[in-house]
Amino acid sequence: MELATAVQEKANVNICIINNGYLGMVRQWQQMFYESRYVETPIYSPDYVKLAEAYGMPGYRVEKMEDIIQEKISADHLLYVSLKYTKTCDVIKNLLLRWRKMIETAIDSIIKHAKKKKKISTIPTNPVKKIDAMKTLFKKDKNVLEIIEFYEMLRKIDELRTERIGEFRKNVCLRIMYRGKEINVNLEQLKIYADMLEKFISTTKQFLLS
Repeated sequence: MELATAVQEKANVNICIINNGYLGMVRQWQQMFYESRYVETPIYSPDYVKLAEAYGMPGYRVEKMEDIIQEKISADHLLYVSLKYTKTCDVIKNLLLRWRKMIETAIDSIIKHAKKKKKISTIPTNPVKKIDAMKTLFKKDKNVLEIIEFYEMLRKIDELRTERIGEFRKNVCLRIMYRGKEINVNLEQLKIYADMLEKFISTTKQFLLS
């Protein structure tokens, strides 16, 4: 109905769907208040690209430098909108996972371009070797090296011990135990990560255009 109205009224809007295959808010409440006893939250979704086209709208599935930008837009929404109104560690973790996906997409694009430009001889398929290749390609770029270190933590986040602090309050914090240290991921730390990623995206764009 909303898509039909947008087309009919020629509304100049962009619609971004992050499809995780779940009734997200219901699942979040089941996790927080019902000891992760999930019931009826996985859902089947249609092909949204075809659905948009059926209404006469252009539909796109994010896949390349555009993919990185779109992933960033989605992450920014979590950081500056969702976290503002839903102060939970689930939003923080979802944001970190979104950033992980964005960095992975950037790394894959960079490595393919590096191979094309003969900066590396082969394209590594192992994630650890991809990280090593990035460290070699950008050994003099402090920000990229910091992003890679951040990414190494994100790769393991599902198996790391975490602690939820101050949920539903302004000082909500996800404490992550990593390499013998406590890393407090609060709003201020998230903004630091966001600034690092902004620079990383700029570096990625310059590299891909070289």
